[in-house]
Amino acid sequence: EGIYYGTGEGYLGDITTAVVIQDETIKAILVTESEDDEAFLKRAKQTAKDVVKNQTLEVDTVSGATYSSVGLISAVRDALQKAGGSSASRKL
Repeated sequence: EGIYYGTGEGYLGDITTAVVIQDETIKAILVTESEDDEAFLKRAKQTAKDVVKNQTLEVDTVSGATYSSVGLISAVRDALQKAGGSSASRKL
């Protein structure tokens, strides 16, 4: 339970996310910082929506924003690892 922060490597630099875990599920993923262009990041945010919807990191990246999508997934993975023993991190 809680909010966990993670960082991943995007197209132009780091992407930092805040992952909200409640009732052993991911409730929200917010991009708190990014060095990527807004146009790429905006498209890559669909990846975060898919992670929340499907409760897995095994989602498709967004064409035209592949590096930003991968960076976002890496940032979420980092946040889940920081969550430690949460079932959400084990499930993902």
